[in-house]
Amino acid sequence: MGTGIQNATKMVGPFSNVCATTTMRRFIATLESTFELFKVTEENEKKLGLRSLIASHKIFTILELEDNKNKTFDEQTTLLIAVHDGETKQHWTTASNELCRISYSNFSSLADYFRRVCELQADLDGKLDKELVINFFAEGLPPHAAMHLRTQKIEDLMTAFKTAAKLCKPSDFQKPAAISTTVPVNQVKPRVQVRQCYLCGKKGHEQDDCPEVIPLRQLYPDHCEEFYNGIYDDDEKETEKE
Repeated sequence: MGTGIQNATKMVGPFSNVCATTTMRRFIATLESTFELFKVTEENEKKLGLRSLIASHKIFTILELEDNKNKTFDEQTTLLIAVHDGETKQHWTTASNELCRISYSNFSSLADYFRRVCELQADLDGKLDKELVINFFAEGLPPHAAMHLRTQKIEDLMTAFKTAAKLCKPSDFQKPAAISTTVPVNQVKPRVQVRQCYLCGKKGHEQDDCPEVIPLRQLYPDHCEEFYNGIYDDDEKETEKE
């Protein structure tokens, strides 16, 4: 192997070292970027580098099949991603369906929304025209931003994001707060007139307002708390019968 491919494979390292924490897609993307860095362009060198980095992983048996040995570097990497990550046609269909329905209302910020669109575009791996991706991104924005982007001729996704950033406010991405189930104070039926004080036996007030609480506590300091804190509902039933 030439110096470039040796440096590239040494920098990336075997897939078996990182397979527990990354996907095959990300590993291949790192490998391709490293090949570009060290100017590795020869098809056979790229295939040889790929084989050397996959060899210590069980998925290497796929590249050993006679039909797959003659595949191009791109065909081999597509095959590895499909088998290891489960990215089949069904996966791409799922990604495209999500992109078609994506909406700002499901994200807490423009950055999160944009990041997800980029992830879906990467998953589709060029299978969807970039103009369509830009259109889906624009249509999923808040109405005022979407309307403005429809009037613009935008050639790339980053430009669409920068344009949206000038139009959108953080409040556009705030999800509605959960509806409280607490009953409003003005709808709570007052109970002070129907409760009977357990301490003195009189109606019209409760234990908290009983004028006999203080002397009772003074007379029975060791036992009055259990009486003072007691709440009984039997008196309500008696009141209803009356």
